[in-house]
Amino acid sequence: MKKWILCIAATLVVIGCAIGGIAMSILNWDFTKLDTENGEWRQWQFDAAEVEKISADDKACVPIRVEESEDNKIHVFAYTTEQLDTNAELKNGSLNILTKIKMTHLFSLNMFRGLKTLFNGIVIQLPNGYAGRVELKNGNGSITVSELNFAGDLLIADSNGSITAEEITANNLTVTNTNGSIRLEKVNVQEFLNIKNSNGSIKAEMVRALSAEVRGANGRITLEEVRTENELKAGNNNGAIRIEDIFSPNILLSNNNGSIKGNIDGRKTDYRIVSNVKNGSSNLGGNADISRPYLLEAENSNGSIKIEFSEK
Repeated sequence: MKKWILCIAATLVVIGCAIGGIAMSILNWDFTKLDTENGEWRQWQFDAAEVEKISADDKACVPIRVEESEDNKIHVFAYTTEQLDTNAELKNGSLNILTKIKMTHLFSLNMFRGLKTLFNGIVIQLPNGYAGRVELKNGNGSITVSELNFAGDLLIADSNGSITAEEITANNLTVTNTNGSIRLEKVNVQEFLNIKNSNGSIKAEMVRALSAEVRGANGRITLEEVRTENELKAGNNNGAIRIEDIFSPNILLSNNNGSIKGNIDGRKTDYRIVSNVKNGSSNLGGNADISRPYLLEAENSNGSIKIEFSEK
């Protein structure tokens, strides 16, 4: 009986492949059109003094990479094919970069893009110290910003791709994601750092900011050597919070259905401590001495709190 089932299943698969091949042949489908070797790099150059805002909206979901240029110009590079089209247009001080899929025939869908296109994507080069506003948006492709001395506000938003920011400076930095990871390393924010993720991990390492807020859900939050001058706030839901050598005069940690563990770079006697736990344990205790210069608030529901201090 099982052999008959396997034979029938195999026959159906063969018939399905044959029908698909015949249909593509009738529609003149040519897989070589997906080969990115048949595409070309397009380039644009702009005077940075004329660009107040840069908006990159990647509807084709290819990777976006931002880096420092070697001159005082803004450069945009984009790999285009018969199906993948990118345009960069400057109007009234706003540089708009739009990438989209061109529906040339029935099977021109995202799933049929050439694989090399996934690695070419869009490259934006900004001059050292550029002070305009930059907004980067992607749907399913990665966004990487690296080795950039940026003096303006930077917004990075993704839905199903990873976000990486490393060795950069910015005035204000906002990073949001839905179903992909967020990783920040060696990032210096002059004002406010805002990080939000819904279904992916967040990792911030060697990060400096005036103030920072990190919000997550359904993924781990890891903060290593994160330091702020005013306030550091981290909240999570259905995921752990891990801290290592963090410092801020005001540390606010909250979680639901996950533990809070790690250490703070400082002395416990310098912190006024407020700790509340429901369905869990805490090693912090509490101290309401308002004469202490710093504040630590740690709250958890359905999870433990275990925080140590370096005592340095």
